[in-house]
Amino acid sequence: WTQYTTHSYQILITLGEKILTSTLETQALRRLLNGLSAEEKGTELPESTYKILTWGGRNPIPALFELLSNEKTKRLRAIVRESLIHLNNKEPEPFIERLNHASPEFCVELIQCLRSIGTPEALQSIAKQISHTDLSVQSTIMGMADEIFQEQHQLGAIREVVQHLLDSPEEEERNQGYILIEKSNDRRWVPMLLEQFKNTVEYSLKELELIAQLAARISPEQMFPLALKLGEPPSRFSIERQYRKDRRVATLAAFVQIGDAESEEAIKHLLEHSQGELREHCINAMRKLRRKAKPNYAS
Repeated sequence: WTQYTTHSYQILITLGEKILTSTLETQALRRLLNGLSAEEKGTELPESTYKILTWGGRNPIPALFELLSNEKTKRLRAIVRESLIHLNNKEPEPFIERLNHASPEFCVELIQCLRSIGTPEALQSIAKQISHTDLSVQSTIMGMADEIFQEQHQLGAIREVVQHLLDSPEEEERNQGYILIEKSNDRRWVPMLLEQFKNTVEYSLKELELIAQLAARISPEQMFPLALKLGEPPSRFSIERQYRKDRRVATLAAFVQIGDAESEEAIKHLLEHSQGELREHCINAMRKLRRKAKPNYAS
């Protein structure tokens, strides 16, 4: 059996030499990789494979990228990814530069390569794709997020991306930043969230409520004082801008999220000094708080 295996492998090497001395066409490359990997259990190929691929000083990388962009077989895609990472010496740039022009399927493959490379630059480029329009790309990144956040030495790179997303003028991109913060469950993000909540004037009520809930979930002791301050009842005869009204309503979401006795008192205080639409919001918040405390509570 050993003699047979060695002989068959030698035949493939000879075939590979013939293929690669003529043309590095992707289908020929596919057949070669299929043959060379047939006797391997995993996706890592022996060093001799890479010698074949680079035979005669040829550069197989462009053809491998093309193969990766079109290949349907899961195992062969994994082999091509490993080959590209190896031949690029784990440098992320060749993968990053292809991201912006890649199809969603190819983008997912490139992201998986970058995750395996795992440098700060690679992880930062992955996180930037969180605003990709394709759901499969977003889902791939979200599936990696928990694992990435556990690697404390990589948080600096991810933090830059989150800041970039939160600074975006597009609400959809900011929402992706909030998702990453929620996955991290890291209290160090809270001051950034409080700054967003306190100082922005153009955010929708829905987004303000999302920020308030997120900050209250991660660090209720930091969110509560700010919610208490910004949730003060309006002056009786004052004329307020809409963003102040929305921010006051959004503090109710924080109080409901925190759900303690002090939060209930804060909602009651605002309810007693409000009218019209704000009063309705307070009543709804009180119902949510009581349902949260007693799941069988009937409103």
